[in-house]
Amino acid sequence: MNKFDYRFDSAPDPKGKVVRYFVYTLLVFISTFLFVSLVHYVGGVLNVDVNQPLRELPTNVVFLGLLGMLVTLVLIYTVVLMLARVIFRNLGV
Repeated sequence: MNKFDYRFDSAPDPKGKVVRYFVYTLLVFISTFLFVSLVHYVGGVLNVDVNQPLRELPTNVVFLGLLGMLVTLVLIYTVVLMLARVIFRNLGV
């Protein structure tokens, strides 16, 4: 199976390496903003005060919240890596 190489050094030329740096940086900023916005939105929908200290919340709410955040983060970054692969293949870098 032909695996895609996500490393910066696997770019065919120096210009491709710069494009990879720029695309990765842009995707990380977008995904981080999306993650933080989504966490605050879901916290508001579930009537959880996201500015309240964790020790004041019930333990099950804290564990479920952290588990949900971890799953969401993994899903977002999986989509980001798939998107990066598509972008790099289309640009040829």
